[in-house]
Amino acid sequence: MITNIDLDHQKFLGQTHAAIAAEKAGVIKPGRPVVSSVERPEAREVILRRTHELGAPLIETTTFTEACHFRTSEGRVVFDLRVGEDSYFNLAPSLAGLFQMNNAIAAVTAAWVLNRGGITIPSQAISWGLERTSWPGRLETILRNPLVVLDGAHNPAAACELAKFAREQWAGRRLRLVYASMRDKAIGEICRILFPLAEAVYLTRPDQPRAATPEEILSAVSKPTADVILEDDPVRALERALAESAPDDVVLAAGSLFLVGAIKKAQLDGRLDLSGRAAAPVRLASAPGR
Repeated sequence: MITNIDLDHQKFLGQTHAAIAAEKAGVIKPGRPVVSSVERPEAREVILRRTHELGAPLIETTTFTEACHFRTSEGRVVFDLRVGEDSYFNLAPSLAGLFQMNNAIAAVTAAWVLNRGGITIPSQAISWGLERTSWPGRLETILRNPLVVLDGAHNPAAACELAKFAREQWAGRRLRLVYASMRDKAIGEICRILFPLAEAVYLTRPDQPRAATPEEILSAVSKPTADVILEDDPVRALERALAESAPDDVVLAAGSLFLVGAIKKAQLDGRLDLSGRAAAPVRLASAPGR
């Protein structure tokens, strides 16, 4: 299965969508079916060409599936889905964000292909899997009042999806952004996407050699659209944002999974004390941040 492709890790994968698609196409095996949710035409062409070369049947979710009867609740989408001649009803992915629905469609399509290949996956198991999927650090709520949300958002595509979600779900609420980034990311572009969401931005730096300093991040922003506070320690940055927030405000920590990891570790170590507030359960990320 190949999910949608955007620019990230260009140093290793290539500078264009087509180049990155060529790297992703390395998973394609001769004669084995491929499920793809790739949308960009230049990337789709690479996948199509490679599957043709290897005689691998290609199933593109954009043309092979049809989703309908959408309902939303707290940023989560419930929908029905047709895959080929089969239908799945009331699919309810646990992960928030419309883009996660597209990922869920790709996963259901892959399960459909496996079923056709003789590996039985009941519809109930597919629904159960979507409902119980957990992805720490992806629109993860760790506090309710004020609302504190963690999200990696380490490339422009992820930042765009996060900004879209924030505008749809938190319209009319004041937002404070705790932001960090690795030096090799598109800092300026990501900041242009995320900073307009916020009343105040707290620039910080997780303890990681690749991490940009708050000063380096600020230098990449040509014209800040919010008040900017520099605070090297991620926990102090978050605590300051919390102290300056009303119960109905939103605090968003984003820009790097290393930032997410630093905050979650501080919770577990007791350095970040959310006692007395409506805290959500702590889950450790399953892989290092990027």
